[in-house]
Amino acid sequence: MSLTIRRMTVEDVPAAHEIDVSSFTLPWPERSLRFEVTDNPAARCWAAELDGRLVGMLVLWMIVDEAHIATVATHPGYRRQALHHNYWSKP
Repeated sequence: MSLTIRRMTVEDVPAAHEIDVSSFTLPWPERSLRFEVTDNPAARCWAAELDGRLVGMLVLWMIVDEAHIATVATHPGYRRQALHHNYWSKP
């Protein structure tokens, strides 16, 4: 298995939203995740991909010199498996 941590793309938004829905009772609307990826200059959105499937996501906001975690989630089928990434891909 090959786990990659990379920047989230707009193509990842539907899968990230599915992970959010399966993780929280009050998930973000899909349009909000899309905004974070495409239009929020303070947002840093990351995707965890395992063998071509999105299995986790992170949205954080860089505010001045601090990082604020807005949301972070792992697909329920991949939790508690001690997965380790092989590398950080380039943006």
